[in-house]
Amino acid sequence: MNTTNRFWHVGAAIGLALLAVLLTTFYVTNYKRHVQSGEEQVTVLVASKDIPVDTQGGDLLSGTWLKKVTVSRRQVVPGAITSPQQVRGLIATEPIFTGEQVTTRRFGTPSERGVRAQLKGTQRVISVTGDQFQLLAGTLRPGDHVDIVGGW
Repeated sequence: MNTTNRFWHVGAAIGLALLAVLLTTFYVTNYKRHVQSGEEQVTVLVASKDIPVDTQGGDLLSGTWLKKVTVSRRQVVPGAITSPQQVRGLIATEPIFTGEQVTTRRFGTPSERGVRAQLKGTQRVISVTGDQFQLLAGTLRPGDHVDIVGGW
């Protein structure tokens, strides 16, 4: 085989490889466009800044806590909210981070906060295990102050 034939064979192989790359790129681009055009777009709310635990849902109505984002239906997380009114009267029970879709699963009623709703300032709560006699059940009343209860 002479040099001229080898040159043409290599050139033809390179040309066919480039044609294959172009056709594959064209196919993939059109396929993606076709799939994306068939998807339904949905508007959801995402956190525009971190939302800490115990934030009132009503506070999210005012200010810049939330922003609207349009995503395809398959990207919507379960329980995603589409209106800040959906969390009115609720309280954030888990932190919500910037850019995260806001869901009803991260909110609860004030009664779900339990003893945390009664804490103010530097107050703390501890849990003590024991039976009703060890824990003075029925003896202590709300407002009583106990420093240390112990038994040896």
